[in-house]
Formats: sequence, structure tokens, C-alpha cells
Amino acid sequence: MGFNSGGASVSGCTSAATISIADGITKFYQYGGIAGRNDSFSTIKDCLALKAKVTGSSYVGAIVGMNEGTLTNNCYTRYGVCGVGELNSKRGSDQVGAQYGRIITGYEAPTAFGSVATTYGEGDYTGITSYSTKGLQYGKYTSTDYFFYSPVTLNEDYWGFAGGADGTAEHPYIITSTEGLDMLSEQVKGGDGYQGEYFELSDDITYTYSGTNPDNYTAIGYYSTYYYSQPFKGHFDGKGHTVSGIRIYKATSPYQGLFGYVTKSSAEVKNVTLDDAIIVSYGYSAGVVGHLEYATVSNCHVTASVTLDKINSWNPSFRGGFIGVARGSSYAIRFTDCLFDGQLLMMTKKAENCGGFVGWHEGYIYFTGCYFNPFSVTLNIYQSATYSRNGLSKIEHSYYKTTYGTAQGIDASGMTDEQLLAADDSARAGKSVAAMSCLRCFSISSILYLKT
Repeated sequence: MGFNSGGASVSGCTSAATISIADGITKFYQYGGIAGRNDSFSTIKDCLALKAKVTGSSYVGAIVGMNEGTLTNNCYTRYGVCGVGELNSKRGSDQVGAQYGRIITGYEAPTAFGSVATTYGEGDYTGITSYSTKGLQYGKYTSTDYFFYSPVTLNEDYWGFAGGADGTAEHPYIITSTEGLDMLSEQVKGGDGYQGEYFELSDDITYTYSGTNPDNYTAIGYYSTYYYSQPFKGHFDGKGHTVSGIRIYKATSPYQGLFGYVTKSSAEVKNVTLDDAIIVSYGYSAGVVGHLEYATVSNCHVTASVTLDKINSWNPSFRGGFIGVARGSSYAIRFTDCLFDGQLLMMTKKAENCGGFVGWHEGYIYFTGCYFNPFSVTLNIYQSATYSRNGLSKIEHSYYKTTYGTAQGIDASGMTDEQLLAADDSARAGKSVAAMSCLRCFSISSILYLKT
């Protein structure tokens, strides 16, 4: 709606609009996900800006561009621009009644935000139900697949908006803290995959933990064969920085890692090191990505403590140092310049069907310039392999110091690091590829891996 005026009321509406206004245009006009302007006699209530993206230089808001009236229990879900626009502000601010809505799914505790509601509406969407100050319930696809949004005042800038970040390749979102990485996880869980958008780390990120079960991290992206899946579809560049200290204790949930689910041919995860991580999961888990589909992983380093625990005797492990399961069909999954130099350890003999890099793959899978140099391996070698548990399509100048299960790649057990680099230089002669960048750029350290 452009202008909500004359005492009118807008309620129970949803917007997924994308509105992009050139700089300078919005000085005298207002743009919002629900309404451009709400006058002093009018009301906007119980509305949800679902992944609505509104960008401009002035008077742009996720709920309303300019507000003079009453706002009650409205939420927006896409992090970036705030609830209400302001003059000469690209973000605006949150106000009571127009706030960021933190998603609470059925996998958490929706009953904390109200009992089961009577839904309304027709077709696939069952509508929006108000829980007064407790938030909104939004029915999606079926009458039982609900999303709950709890209003939270959120004016913090976790992604570098103040510096001009807008998710483009030229101005990527900049993540500097655990809060910024957690926000990405929350946004993807809420259904925004950020396809075609760019993220970068500008610093090392360290999570703190304490106690024996200090679950402090939620994987970015979620995959399920039975329920909805929410993948990350963008570009993530660690810029050589390290993420350390993550603890995931989800013994009944598969597809865990720094990323839970990454898909799309253009999607990529690159230039990041995972250190000192413990991942307790049900299966299909790894250091970097639990479930990779069509996407690319390059120049990554796993030197973490990844604990996989609580596997059932009938459930296959399908764990990997980098990827739990990689699916690509006719599209090639590619690993370039990746280094695994940690530990693959297990707590019982049930950890099998694993790979040093990939637990399971479907379609084509290629390794170029990679290095498997584990500090220690105690996993069961039954139906397991050094790089990819169920074979590979092509492997070029990729090496191993120690085999795990079926040997794959070039035996470097008798080589020094200098001899290995010289051999790689020779293999890449005449090619426009950074020779063995995984070994040249990363220190040789250790990763811990404990079975599921």
C-alpha cells in the first residue's frame, strides 16, 4: 500500500516485496514493505514483512517508510533495513509495534509464544494469527507447518550496513562477530537463502563455551527429507579467517557443520578455517558443510575438534572432514586447494562409511590440489576412503600423508613439505592456478573428529 490514511486500518497482511530506490529519490517520498506512509489517524497491525527487501537512502522501512499513526504487533524477517524509515537514513529504526521478528520454529519451543491458534484464510496459506505482545504465527503450505515470530528490538549493525554493505559483489555484507554469523544462521533458517548475495568475514570469530553440553551454535542452513529445507544459496568468503569454538549438540538431528545445507550452482564457501569445534549429531555431518548440493568449496582448512556422537547401530555414518553428503547429479562438486590436517576420532566402532573429505556423494566430484594430512585417525575403516567414501570422478595433484580406508590420491608419506610443494609445482606447471595454496597459506595443525 502506498499511503494508509483517513483512519484506515491495515491488518493481517503479508508482504514479500523487493523495493529498490535510487539514492536521493526517497527524500520526498516514502517506501515500506507494508505501506509507504501511515498517517496520524491510521493503523497498521498484525502484519508480516516476510523476507521483504527495501533499499534506499531515506524514508525506507521494512514495515512502513514514514509513520505518524499507530503500529501494533508488526514484524519483519529480513535483516537489513529496520521497521520504520527515517529522513536521510538507509536503515531507519525499530519501534514498538514494528520490530524484527526472530523466527521460532517447531524445532524450538513455539508454545512459549502462545498455544495452538485458530487459523484463517484460504488455499496454501492459512494466514497470520496475532499473539498480542507474544508475536505472530504464520501458517505456510500446510495447517501444521507454522512459523512463529517473536518481536525483538534490533537496531544493531552486524553486517556492515553503515559502511555501505548491501550484499553485492562490490559491497558484500561484512561479518565481524559471533552475532553476525548467528544472524546469518537465523535468517537462512527463516527462509532467506541469499541467492546471489555475498558475505565476507573481516576478522577471526571465536565462540565461547562452558560446561559439558554448551550448545552455542546453529548450523547455517537446514536440510530435511521429511519437512521443509532452508539452504544457504549465496557466496561466503572467509578471507582466510578462522571460526573457532563452535559447539553443536544435536544427537537427533543430521546435517550439521559450520553450514548445515548449501545448494545452488553459484553458491560457494571458500577461504575459511574451522578450528576447535565439537559437533554432536545424528549423521551426515562434517566440519564445513553437512549437506552440499551443486555448490563449490575451495581453499578451506579444517583443523577443528569435531565430535560426532550418538549414532544408532542401523544408521550409516556418512561423515567427512569437510562434507557429510555432497549431491550434484549431473553437476560437478569441486574441491580446490583444501587442507585437512586434524583428527578423525570415534567413541565407538559404529563410526564407519566415512571419508577423509566427503562422507557420501552423488554425481561428479573432483579434487584439485588438496591435501589429507591427519594428525590422527581412529575411525572404523569399513567402507571408508581417504577423500570420498564412495569413489570419486577425478583427482588431480592431491596428496595424502596417511590413508584412511581406500587410498585415493598420491602417496606423500615419504615426502617433506618442501618435496611435496616441489611435486605440486611440477604437476601444475603452465597452469594458471596458485600452486598448493592450501599448504602455502595455512599452518599445519590438528582437527579432532569424534564419531556419531
